Amino acid sequence: MESVFQRSTNFAELAGNMIGLNEILVPSLTADAVLWSLAYEIWFYVLAGTVGYIISRGPNIASLAVLAICVAVFSVMQVENLLFWLLGAMASLAKDIRFKPVLLVIGICLVAIGTTSFALSSDSVSIVPVTFMPPVVAVFLLCLGIAMTLPFLASTPVNRSLSGIRRFSVAISSFSYTVYLFHRPVDAVLGAVFGRADFISIQTLSVYLLRIVICLAAAVFFYWCFERNTAAGRKYLHGIIAKPAIA
Repeated sequence: MESVFQRSTNFAELAGNMIGLNEILVPSLTADAVLWSLAYEIWFYVLAGTVGYIISRGPNIASLAVLAICVAVFSVMQVENLLFWLLGAMASLAKDIRFKPVLLVIGICLVAIGTTSFALSSDSVSIVPVTFMPPVVAVFLLCLGIAMTLPFLASTPVNRSLSGIRRFSVAISSFSYTVYLFHRPVDAVLGAVFGRADFISIQTLSVYLLRIVICLAAAVFFYWCFERNTAAGRKYLHGIIAKPAIA
């Protein structure tokens, strides 16, 4: 099992990852490196909620303190990721914009340019890296292109055309967060059990498919234990907050 967890993890690192302080005060867990993006997601929402509160209700000591914490956090994290997130968030303001098909085509072109440039500049065993533009610019074009496609993808005609697979999409999206969160550590354990294949065969392909099934089954299990109860937990917390204090 030492090959699964490349270095020991102390309690502080585990706790920091659980509350979104990885990439800020502690490193992301080695066996679940995708946690870095969840830390960004947490602080995106904290910042957006704080700004929304200040705009709608005005500043107070608590909101300004949280805003100052967010500024400090993004001075440590890669602040360009906040810009990329804002591009997607602002796309919701363009949901009724005209010329959505034109934006879709331009967005797809930007995605293709950004993806190609980033891929060519990355280390590879097949080709020598070629840098046409800085990687951060390539990622910016990729994110901008995705944001430009969202108004079209969120339009009523597109959603109506996909109504036939609504139940299926709702079913798989319901535990997508859990899949994202748990598949890496589960697969790391399976990698220690099955090892790494040196060639492709019926047997290795079967093991590969088995690992996929096990990862999905584990995600469904954790979903039923945790994510499925999110609404009930939120309702319970709202009840506690709304309960009048006893004099």
